[in-house]
Amino acid sequence: MPKMRDADGDRESHPTATSPSDHQRRPSSASLTPAASAPGRPTPSGLSRSPPRPIMCPAVGAGVIGVQCRTDDPGVVELLRLLDHAETRLHVRAERAMLHALQGHCNSPIAGHCTTTLDGQLSLIGMVFTREGGKFAYAHEWDAPTRPDELGGYVAAVLARKGARNIIAGIPH
Repeated sequence: MPKMRDADGDRESHPTATSPSDHQRRPSSASLTPAASAPGRPTPSGLSRSPPRPIMCPAVGAGVIGVQCRTDDPGVVELLRLLDHAETRLHVRAERAMLHALQGHCNSPIAGHCTTTLDGQLSLIGMVFTREGGKFAYAHEWDAPTRPDELGGYVAAVLARKGARNIIAGIPH
């Protein structure tokens, strides 16, 4: 199985999917199923566990729906206010602050996942990958729930120090 190393070379992981040549030899060697579609249910390959978050970090804002409306329509504004989820809004703010600070483009493989810890802190994992996935920069930081923008900016700065900007610059637009 191929190994992946972050841009500093100090963190090694083993991807869960195999290479195309492996799939040709073993057609059912891996199967990834979205967790929401079959929680706890084994996949066709028999795997029933999701890969750990640092390996399978989603795209920034994945699974979140943003809605805009006219401010002069109070009925619609109030309906949308009922759908708003304040904690998710904080998570997305942290993820997007990281994305904007990295100045990625539409082809940039930038991943981010923000959660709230049991003690109420925001936890943000950020990753930037080379196109083939062989190298990546990884950062995981925490901050107060009142500071999502600062957390996103800090994670972006850590990623930049670990080579994220060079990775992004090497990917064609």
